[in-house]
Formats: sequence, C-alpha cells, structure tokens
Amino acid sequence: MIKPPRLSFLLIVALCSLAGAQAQNLQKQVARYIELNLQKQPDSQLELELIRTSPERLLQALESFRHDSIPEVRNEVYRLAHRCGIKAETAADRQAVSLFLVNGIEGESSGLTSRITRYLEEYRSYDFNAECKYLISQLARKELPYRERLIKLSGFLQIEENLYAYKKELGEGKVSNKIKWAMNLAMARMGDTDALDYIMQKTERLPVNDDVVYDLFPDLVFVRQPRTFSYMLAQVNRDTKDCRSANPSKETPILCAWRVLAMVAPYIEDFPLRQDVAGGLDTNDYQQALSTAREWIAANADGLVLITNTY
Repeated sequence: MIKPPRLSFLLIVALCSLAGAQAQNLQKQVARYIELNLQKQPDSQLELELIRTSPERLLQALESFRHDSIPEVRNEVYRLAHRCGIKAETAADRQAVSLFLVNGIEGESSGLTSRITRYLEEYRSYDFNAECKYLISQLARKELPYRERLIKLSGFLQIEENLYAYKKELGEGKVSNKIKWAMNLAMARMGDTDALDYIMQKTERLPVNDDVVYDLFPDLVFVRQPRTFSYMLAQVNRDTKDCRSANPSKETPILCAWRVLAMVAPYIEDFPLRQDVAGGLDTNDYQQALSTAREWIAANADGLVLITNTY
C-alpha cells in the first residue's frame, strides 16, 4: 500500500494562514459590498463574485455583520445570503442558507422579519433541514411579527406537530382572524379535512371577481389540494366577464379565466400553459390559450397532479 505524503508542519501552518487570510479578505469584500449598497452605489461585479463564493464561506463571513446594530446593514446581510442561496447548486448549500435566514428571525425588526420570511418562501421543501424545520415549528407558535407567514411556512413544510398545536389554539378562541385564517391554510396544506372544509365554505359564498381572484385565490393555490384547484379551474370554463382589465385608464370587463390560468399554471404537472416572468399568462393568443386550457381541464380534471415542493 502506498502511503499518502505527510504534510510538513510548516506547510500546514502556511495553509492555515492562507485560509485565515482568505477569510479576512472575504470579510473585507462583504464589508465593502455593504458599504457601497448603503451609499446607493452598488457594485454588480462585486455582488456576482460574492454570490459565487461557496455558501459555507460566505455565511461565515456574514455572521458577524448580521449582529450589527444598524438594520440597514442586517438587511444587506440577509439579502446577500439569500441571493447566494437561490444560486446554490446543492440542497446542502441551500439548507445552510435557509437555516441562516431562519436563525435571524427571532428578535429581528418587523421589517426585516417580513423580508426574511418572503425569502424563505422562494425555497423548495427539500431546502430545509430538520433543524430548520424545528426552528420554524417553534417560531410559528410565538407571538412574533408576521407570525401568519411562519404558520404558513410550517404548513408548506408539513410540520405535523404544529397542526395539533393550532387546533388547540383555535379551540381556545383567542387568536385574531388573520392568525385563524393562516392556521386553517397551514392545516389544509397538511391535508386536514376540517380546515379544508372551512376554507371552501368561506370561498364558495363569495362571488368571483377581481378582489376574490387577487386576494383569495393565492391562498387557494397555497393550500395545494385538488379540491381548491378544481374550484379555481371551474372558473376557467365560465364565460361571464366578472373581472376588469388591468388598464386603469380604460377598464373593461374581461374573463377571470386569464388570471386564474396564470395563477395555477406553475403548480399543475403537465399543464399546457406557462406563467411569464411578470406573473401573467405566457401567450400571444389568449383565445387559443383558453381553448387549450379548457380542453386539457376536460380531459384531466379528475386526475390533477399538483406540484407540492414549492411554497
């Protein structure tokens, strides 16, 4: 057997010194990045270099900055971490970033809590490790800013022990309407039939119009159950013009189907239409898109396969 070459003591010291120097250099780059952003003079090339750094090294460099007393500094820390996480190629790296973000929630300002929770909604379910899920399960039970988003995250991540905690809290009758709705959304996402019944009873009482499509349908999408999607897809077959065009200078009645199709398209396996980068329907021929969608729904309505690994 050939033995691997032994590293000399001096070489080991040199490598350690090099690693330390690289870490210090990365911290200087992060400090420079934050300084430029606070001065409204962002350096896109520097940002690109930083988000291409391995998440492990970048998070180590960011750790001291996220305890800064200035909220704007912490904001830049979480934004950069998130940019790095979204670009990361492995689940392990994305899990490291999601954990970094979650660890920043408790004790943080309301504004930054809002931003961090929005960042977390962009990750897939397998981008959260067991420790991260545990922390979210605990945070979702506390009276924190934007608690409703943490509750929904627990539903997205299928943290079932929270389902029973929410039932108990709802039974005590002390939660606000916002928290009550969020709990029911989370429980329905986890497959609780009572919560799903509650949501659909509320939904089916309302006329379908712009307000319902914009305000309620995103929640039905979040629940990610065949029953909520079947209800939304049923609106695609309606020919009544119950919504209004987006042109404020010349509003005209339009089918709600266009907006519904754009909302559901990213979450149904093999759906024939796609969402564009602006969140609308990716088509140049709306009538043809509607015909295509209606034909597909008629053939597949009883066997919908929903994509559940996204928020």
